Amino acid sequence: MRMRSVIQKIYPKTIFRTLQDFYKSYPIAVVLLFSLSIISALVWGHAPHSEWRSFGLNMFTELLGVILTLLAIDFSSKRRLQEEKLPLRIIAYNDICNFVNSNLNFWKDLFEESVPNSVPLPSSFEEFMKIETFAEISKYLDLESKKTNILPEQILWDYIPNRIKGHRDKAEKVLDKYLLALPLKSELASQLAECAESIEQLGKFLVTTASMQNTIMAGKVWSRPQQMPFQDILKDKYFPTMLSIYRFCQEEQQELQTLGCENLTSISKINDWERFSIPPSMIHIP
Repeated sequence: MRMRSVIQKIYPKTIFRTLQDFYKSYPIAVVLLFSLSIISALVWGHAPHSEWRSFGLNMFTELLGVILTLLAIDFSSKRRLQEEKLPLRIIAYNDICNFVNSNLNFWKDLFEESVPNSVPLPSSFEEFMKIETFAEISKYLDLESKKTNILPEQILWDYIPNRIKGHRDKAEKVLDKYLLALPLKSELASQLAECAESIEQLGKFLVTTASMQNTIMAGKVWSRPQQMPFQDILKDKYFPTMLSIYRFCQEEQQELQTLGCENLTSISKINDWERFSIPPSMIHIP
Protein backbone atom coordinates (compact mmCIF):
# COMPACT_ATOMS: atom_id res chain seq x y z
CA MET A 1 0.00 0.00 0.00
CA ARG A 2 2.82 2.41 0.86
CA MET A 3 4.51 1.82 -2.50
CA ARG A 4 1.23 2.47 -4.33
CA SER A 5 0.68 5.75 -2.44
CA VAL A 6 4.22 6.86 -3.29
CA ILE A 7 3.66 6.08 -6.97
CA GLN A 8 0.32 7.90 -6.95
CA LYS A 9 1.92 10.97 -5.39
CA ILE A 10 5.07 11.27 -7.42
CA TYR A 11 4.58 9.75 -10.87
CA PRO A 12 1.77 11.99 -12.21
CA LYS A 13 3.86 15.01 -11.21
CA THR A 14 7.04 13.44 -12.65
CA ILE A 15 5.38 12.53 -15.95
CA PHE A 16 3.91 16.03 -16.33
CA ARG A 17 7.31 17.57 -15.55
CA THR A 18 8.96 15.23 -18.07
CA LEU A 19 6.53 16.31 -20.82
CA GLN A 20 7.00 19.95 -19.89
CA ASP A 21 10.82 19.70 -19.85
CA PHE A 22 10.81 17.72 -23.11
CA TYR A 23 8.80 20.44 -24.83
CA LYS A 24 11.09 23.16 -23.46
CA SER A 25 14.17 21.27 -24.70
CA TYR A 26 12.86 20.37 -28.17
CA PRO A 27 9.89 22.63 -29.01
CA ILE A 28 10.18 22.36 -32.80
CA ALA A 29 10.58 18.57 -32.77
CA VAL A 30 7.62 18.16 -30.40
CA VAL A 31 5.34 20.37 -32.48
CA LEU A 32 6.41 18.59 -35.69
CA LEU A 33 5.92 15.08 -34.30
CA PHE A 34 2.52 15.85 -32.78
CA SER A 35 1.38 17.65 -35.93
CA LEU A 36 2.36 14.67 -38.11
CA SER A 37 0.66 12.33 -35.64
CA ILE A 38 -2.60 14.28 -35.88
CA ILE A 39 -2.42 14.37 -39.67
CA SER A 40 -1.74 10.63 -39.87
CA ALA A 41 -4.61 9.92 -37.45
CA LEU A 42 -6.96 12.00 -39.61
CA VAL A 43 -5.81 10.14 -42.75
CA TRP A 44 -6.29 6.81 -40.97
CA GLY A 45 -9.80 7.67 -39.84
CA HIS A 46 -11.19 9.71 -42.75
CA ALA A 47 -9.31 8.86 -45.98
CA PRO A 48 -11.64 7.66 -48.80
CA HIS A 49 -9.37 4.76 -49.88
CA SER A 50 -8.25 1.78 -47.82
CA GLU A 51 -4.66 2.21 -49.05
CA TRP A 52 -4.56 5.73 -47.62
CA ARG A 53 -6.14 4.55 -44.36
CA SER A 54 -3.56 1.79 -44.09
CA PHE A 55 -0.78 4.30 -44.76
CA GLY A 56 -2.21 6.64 -42.12
CA LEU A 57 -2.38 3.82 -39.56
CA ASN A 58 1.23 2.75 -40.23
CA MET A 59 2.46 6.33 -40.09
CA PHE A 60 0.57 7.02 -36.86
CA THR A 61 1.92 3.93 -35.08
CA GLU A 62 5.48 4.68 -36.23
CA LEU A 63 5.28 8.27 -35.00
CA LEU A 64 3.72 7.17 -31.71
CA GLY A 65 6.58 4.71 -31.25
CA VAL A 66 9.14 7.46 -31.91
CA ILE A 67 7.45 9.82 -29.42
CA LEU A 68 7.25 7.18 -26.69
CA THR A 69 10.87 6.14 -27.25
CA LEU A 70 12.13 9.73 -27.02
CA LEU A 71 10.05 10.35 -23.89
CA ALA A 72 11.33 7.17 -22.26
CA ILE A 73 14.97 8.05 -23.01
CA ASP A 74 14.51 11.63 -21.80
CA PHE A 75 12.67 10.50 -18.66
CA SER A 76 15.29 7.86 -17.86
CA SER A 77 18.22 10.25 -18.24
CA LYS A 78 16.57 12.95 -16.13
CA ARG A 79 15.57 10.41 -13.50
CA ARG A 80 19.14 9.13 -13.23
CA LEU A 81 20.46 12.71 -13.00
CA GLN A 82 17.97 13.52 -10.22
CA GLU A 83 19.04 10.46 -8.24
CA GLU A 84 22.70 11.48 -8.53
CA LYS A 85 21.89 14.97 -7.26
CA LEU A 86 19.53 13.85 -4.48
CA PRO A 87 22.07 14.07 -1.59
CA LEU A 88 23.03 17.60 -2.59
CA ARG A 89 19.39 18.48 -3.10
CA ILE A 90 18.63 17.46 0.50
CA ILE A 91 21.52 19.58 1.81
CA ALA A 92 20.34 22.55 -0.25
CA TYR A 93 16.75 22.16 0.96
CA ASN A 94 17.94 22.10 4.57
CA ASP A 95 20.05 25.24 4.03
CA ILE A 96 17.13 27.10 2.42
CA CYS A 97 14.86 25.98 5.25
CA ASN A 98 17.45 27.16 7.80
CA PHE A 99 17.55 30.52 6.01
CA VAL A 100 13.76 30.86 6.41
CA ASN A 101 13.92 29.76 10.05
CA SER A 102 16.74 32.18 10.77
CA ASN A 103 14.68 35.08 9.41
CA LEU A 104 11.53 33.96 11.21
CA ASN A 105 13.26 33.43 14.56
CA PHE A 106 14.98 36.81 14.34
CA TRP A 107 11.73 38.72 13.79
CA LYS A 108 9.92 36.46 16.25
CA ASP A 109 12.50 37.42 18.86
CA LEU A 110 11.91 41.14 18.24
CA PHE A 111 8.13 40.57 18.27
CA GLU A 112 8.29 38.79 21.63
CA GLU A 113 10.49 41.48 23.17
CA SER A 114 8.43 44.45 22.01
CA VAL A 115 4.78 43.66 21.26
CA PRO A 116 2.47 43.41 24.32
CA ASN A 117 0.15 40.49 24.97
CA SER A 118 -2.83 42.62 24.02
CA VAL A 119 -1.79 42.24 20.35
CA PRO A 120 -2.81 38.79 19.04
CA LEU A 121 -0.01 36.44 18.00
CA PRO A 122 -0.10 35.59 14.26
CA SER A 123 -1.38 32.05 13.74
CA SER A 124 0.79 31.05 10.77
CA PHE A 125 3.89 31.96 8.78
CA GLU A 126 1.71 33.66 6.15
CA GLU A 127 -0.01 35.73 8.84
CA PHE A 128 3.28 36.74 10.41
CA MET A 129 5.00 37.84 7.18
CA LYS A 130 2.63 40.77 6.69
CA ILE A 131 3.10 44.51 6.82
CA GLU A 132 0.62 44.73 9.72
CA THR A 133 2.73 42.43 11.94
CA PHE A 134 5.92 44.37 11.26
CA ALA A 135 4.07 47.62 11.88
CA GLU A 136 3.35 46.36 15.40
CA ILE A 137 7.06 45.58 15.91
CA SER A 138 7.99 49.04 14.63
CA LYS A 139 5.41 50.65 16.88
CA TYR A 140 6.58 49.07 20.13
CA LEU A 141 10.27 48.17 19.67
CA ASP A 142 12.65 50.49 21.52
CA LEU A 143 15.84 50.58 19.44
CA GLU A 144 17.70 52.26 22.28
CA SER A 145 17.26 49.22 24.54
CA LYS A 146 19.95 46.56 24.88
CA LYS A 147 19.89 42.96 23.75
CA THR A 148 20.81 41.26 27.02
CA ASN A 149 20.70 37.55 26.12
CA ILE A 150 23.85 37.78 23.98
CA LEU A 151 27.49 38.41 24.87
CA PRO A 152 28.58 41.10 24.74
CA GLU A 153 25.34 43.00 25.23
CA GLN A 154 24.46 45.15 22.23
CA ILE A 155 22.14 48.05 21.71
CA LEU A 156 19.47 47.13 19.16
CA TRP A 157 20.77 49.76 16.76
CA ASP A 158 23.90 47.58 16.44
CA TYR A 159 22.39 44.13 17.04
CA ILE A 160 19.79 44.30 14.24
CA PRO A 161 22.21 45.24 11.38
CA ASN A 162 24.64 42.51 12.54
CA ARG A 163 21.92 39.85 12.45
CA ILE A 164 20.62 41.13 9.10
CA LYS A 165 24.10 40.75 7.61
CA GLY A 166 24.00 37.09 8.65
CA HIS A 167 20.69 36.58 6.80
CA ARG A 168 22.09 38.14 3.64
CA ASP A 169 25.19 35.93 3.87
CA LYS A 170 23.01 32.80 4.23
CA ALA A 171 21.07 33.68 1.07
CA GLU A 172 24.25 34.33 -0.90
CA LYS A 173 25.71 31.04 0.34
CA VAL A 174 22.73 29.10 -1.01
CA LEU A 175 23.00 30.84 -4.39
CA ASP A 176 26.77 30.30 -4.64
CA LYS A 177 26.83 26.66 -3.55
CA TYR A 178 23.72 25.10 -5.02
CA LEU A 179 22.35 27.11 -7.91
CA LEU A 180 23.88 24.96 -10.66
CA ALA A 181 23.38 21.63 -8.89
CA LEU A 182 19.71 21.80 -7.97
CA PRO A 183 16.22 21.74 -9.40
CA LEU A 184 16.11 25.32 -8.10
CA LYS A 185 13.68 27.17 -10.29
CA SER A 186 14.97 30.37 -11.78
CA GLU A 187 12.29 32.31 -9.90
CA LEU A 188 13.49 30.88 -6.58
CA ALA A 189 17.03 32.04 -7.28
CA SER A 190 15.78 35.55 -8.05
CA GLN A 191 13.61 35.51 -4.91
CA LEU A 192 16.60 34.62 -2.73
CA ALA A 193 18.61 37.39 -4.36
CA GLU A 194 15.79 39.92 -3.88
CA CYS A 195 15.32 38.86 -0.27
CA ALA A 196 19.06 39.29 0.41
CA GLU A 197 19.02 42.70 -1.27
CA SER A 198 15.96 43.84 0.68
CA ILE A 199 17.31 42.97 4.14
CA GLU A 200 20.70 44.39 3.18
CA GLN A 201 19.01 47.72 2.39
CA LEU A 202 17.34 47.66 5.81
CA GLY A 203 20.68 47.00 7.50
CA LYS A 204 22.40 49.82 5.63
CA PHE A 205 19.55 52.20 6.46
CA LEU A 206 19.80 51.39 10.17
CA VAL A 207 23.58 51.78 10.20
CA THR A 208 23.37 55.12 8.38
CA THR A 209 20.61 56.38 10.67
CA ALA A 210 22.44 55.27 13.82
CA SER A 211 25.65 57.00 12.73
CA MET A 212 23.80 60.33 12.52
CA GLN A 213 23.33 60.56 16.30
CA ASN A 214 24.17 64.01 17.63
CA THR A 215 24.81 65.26 14.09
CA ILE A 216 24.20 68.97 13.58
CA MET A 217 21.63 69.45 10.82
CA ALA A 218 20.27 72.87 9.82
CA GLY A 219 21.76 74.37 12.95
CA LYS A 220 20.10 71.86 15.27
CA VAL A 221 21.40 68.74 16.99
CA TRP A 222 19.72 65.70 15.42
CA SER A 223 19.36 62.52 17.47
CA ARG A 224 18.39 59.12 16.11
CA PRO A 225 14.77 58.05 16.71
CA GLN A 226 13.71 55.27 19.10
CA GLN A 227 11.51 53.64 16.47
CA MET A 228 11.97 52.69 12.84
CA PRO A 229 9.29 51.78 10.24
CA PHE A 230 10.71 48.37 9.22
CA GLN A 231 7.58 47.55 7.25
CA ASP A 232 7.99 50.52 4.90
CA ILE A 233 11.55 49.49 4.00
CA LEU A 234 10.73 45.78 3.52
CA LYS A 235 7.25 45.89 1.97
CA ASP A 236 8.19 45.94 -1.73
CA LYS A 237 10.26 42.75 -1.90
CA TYR A 238 10.85 41.07 1.44
CA PHE A 239 7.34 39.88 2.33
CA PRO A 240 6.38 38.37 -1.05
CA THR A 241 9.77 36.73 -1.56
CA MET A 242 9.81 35.20 1.94
CA LEU A 243 6.34 33.74 1.33
CA SER A 244 7.44 32.27 -2.01
CA ILE A 245 10.56 30.70 -0.47
CA TYR A 246 8.43 29.33 2.37
CA ARG A 247 6.05 27.66 -0.11
CA PHE A 248 9.02 26.20 -1.99
CA CYS A 249 10.22 24.63 1.28
CA GLN A 250 6.81 23.11 1.90
CA GLU A 251 6.57 21.61 -1.61
CA GLU A 252 10.19 20.42 -1.61
CA GLN A 253 9.79 18.76 1.78
CA GLN A 254 6.73 16.84 0.59
CA GLU A 255 8.47 15.70 -2.59
CA LEU A 256 11.63 14.63 -0.77
CA GLN A 257 9.56 12.69 1.75
CA THR A 258 7.82 10.79 -1.07
CA LEU A 259 11.29 9.83 -2.28
CA GLY A 260 11.98 8.28 1.12
CA CYS A 261 14.19 11.05 2.51
CA GLU A 262 14.20 11.45 6.29
CA ASN A 263 15.55 13.85 8.93
CA LEU A 264 14.54 16.90 6.89
CA THR A 265 14.52 20.34 8.48
CA SER A 266 11.07 21.86 8.99
CA ILE A 267 9.92 25.47 9.29
CA SER A 268 9.65 26.65 12.90
CA LYS A 269 6.11 26.69 14.22
CA ILE A 270 4.49 29.95 15.29
CA ASN A 271 2.58 28.43 18.23
CA ASP A 272 5.84 27.55 20.01
CA TRP A 273 6.52 31.20 20.78
CA GLU A 274 6.88 32.74 24.22
CA ARG A 275 5.01 35.88 25.25
CA PHE A 276 6.44 38.15 27.94
CA SER A 277 3.99 39.75 30.33
CA ILE A 278 6.17 42.87 30.17
CA PRO A 279 8.35 42.80 27.01
CA PRO A 280 11.92 43.90 27.88
CA SER A 281 12.40 46.13 24.80
CA MET A 282 8.95 47.67 24.50
CA ILE A 283 8.14 51.34 24.14
CA HIS A 284 5.14 51.89 26.41
CA ILE A 285 2.58 53.63 24.25
CA PRO A 286 0.30 55.80 26.43
